Formats: sequence, structure tokens, C-alpha cells
Amino acid sequence: MDLMDRTIARPSALARITAAQASALGYLLIRCGQLWNQLAIATVNAQAGAPVLRDAHTRLFPYLTSADGVRITDLAHKLGVSKQAVQPLVAELEAHDFVSVRPDPADARARRVYLTTQGAAAFAHGTGILVAIEQALAPALGERRAERLRTDLGELLRVLEAQAAAQPEAVTSAVRKMP
Repeated sequence: MDLMDRTIARPSALARITAAQASALGYLLIRCGQLWNQLAIATVNAQAGAPVLRDAHTRLFPYLTSADGVRITDLAHKLGVSKQAVQPLVAELEAHDFVSVRPDPADARARRVYLTTQGAAAFAHGTGILVAIEQALAPALGERRAERLRTDLGELLRVLEAQAAAQPEAVTSAVRKMP
């Protein structure tokens, strides 16, 4: 099919999508997270004086906090991408001395990614930036609403993590089957 033969979505269809998104908790969480992440990355890069952090790097962060490290293949599986997609991101973080890649003690063919001391300091600094963004937004939200939101999101995170831990493959396969 020629690109010019493709039908462009009508404004009415786009309006329906936008309305559905406005009432979808998942969409709201994703969009807020994206915007918050953009603010944090811009702040980190401005403070560094160079672009050291990209959005793709931040997807790895939740999986780098184990003292045992994480296998590159497991990291790729958790992100739902190939090992080849993860390796350049890990290499970029390693170039900044945020992570160290070493042979897996249990399998010399595999490699594990460990957070370095500098990486841990960068994580702590980044968390401080996230808190600063929260503090900057608190007046617009109001302290009570911000606290309630923090509590509710903490509970939602607990529920989602428990669900994913209990049935990690079931969650992944359910998402794949969605329209």
C-alpha cells in the first residue's frame, strides 16, 4: 500500500480517543510519568552540562538496585526487548561509570550489570531531583492532595508489584492479548 493511500484519522475519532484517555487511569499515570521524567532528565542534563541521561536509560533503573546485579538477558526480558536493544543502553551507562558489567559467577557466558558507587550516588541525586519536582508541584496540588496522591500511588504500586511477582508471565501474556 502506498503511503498516500492510507486514510488519515478523522478529527472526531481523535477527539473520542482523547476523551477516553482523559478518563483512563493508566493513561493518566503514564502521561504524568512521562512529563515528570522529562522534567527530571532535563534537570539532570542541565546540571551535568551535557546530555548524559536519556528516557531509555530510566527504564533500566528499577532493575539495577539489587546488590546481586542483574543479567543482561533478564534485564531485556523485564523490559520486553531484545538483549541487543539493552546492550547499548548498558554500555552508555557504563561509559559514565554508573554501572559495571562483569561475568556472571554462576555462568561465565552470561554477564551481570551492577550499579557502581558513582551510579548509586547518581541515583540518590536523581531521587533528590524527583523530590524537588514534587515539592515544586505541591503548592499547585495542595499539601493534602499531594499526600493523598502519594499514599494512593504507593498502594497502587504495591498491588501491581505483588500481581507481577505472583504471575509475571500471566501479566505479560494478558497484555499481549489486549486489542
